[in-house]
Amino acid sequence: MDGVYSFKFFDKAIKMCHSQGLKVILGTPTYAPPAWLTTKYSEVLRADFYGNVMQHGSRRHYNYTSKKYIILCKKIVTVLAEHYKDNTSVIGWQIDNELNCHMEVRFAECDHIAFRKWCKESYGTLKDLNKSWGTVFWAQTYTDWNQVFLPRPTVTYHNPGHLLDFYKFTSDATIEFAKAQYEILKKVNPNKFITHNGLFDNINNYKLTEQAIDFMSFDSYPAFAVMLRKEMPEHFRDRIFSMRLSKVRGLSSKFMILEQ
Repeated sequence: MDGVYSFKFFDKAIKMCHSQGLKVILGTPTYAPPAWLTTKYSEVLRADFYGNVMQHGSRRHYNYTSKKYIILCKKIVTVLAEHYKDNTSVIGWQIDNELNCHMEVRFAECDHIAFRKWCKESYGTLKDLNKSWGTVFWAQTYTDWNQVFLPRPTVTYHNPGHLLDFYKFTSDATIEFAKAQYEILKKVNPNKFITHNGLFDNINNYKLTEQAIDFMSFDSYPAFAVMLRKEMPEHFRDRIFSMRLSKVRGLSSKFMILEQ
């Protein structure tokens, strides 16, 4: 429930780890909000391209641009950081979990509003936005900011300039979500490292590493590729995670494999 936090489960687990000489990396619990939260604040839920709300019952059902969810995330990250700041068994933090895994795009009302704000900050004027997107083609010219939305279902092709900015915005919104947590954790726990378990779609991982974590890490599941990547030759399927290893080496001077 709102404003009530219990650390008993984590305290017990960390104490057990300490008894075995193990150190702990704590993950912020923002990737799977509980049912009471999504019921009370339905505006935190994400929506698909057609505007269908993604309901509770799985994970990653929250929205990076929901103002209410950002407030709630900041609160829980703050109390976690304060509670464990002096615990020597906790050596670092993992922000969220696999940002943009499963569904890397979002189309809730708050996303449209946030995209409009991003466009205003990026272009300043509708004249410059129209010029950049080439909206004179097919009578796409915008005359009011309230006409600007994320890509929505259309009869035929989307405007390529619009699409490009949509992907840039998606990345920036994801990074801002992580950055809000990073700033809290680093302020309270300046001597503990902060990382994230990537690497997923629609994120500028160089920018994420520079602004929202101390170094990038990743999850290695070659068995998933063997089972799922049927379009690739069988002997080659597990190599896709070698590509992730190469990518993460290029992002920061150190890394971890946080899941395997």
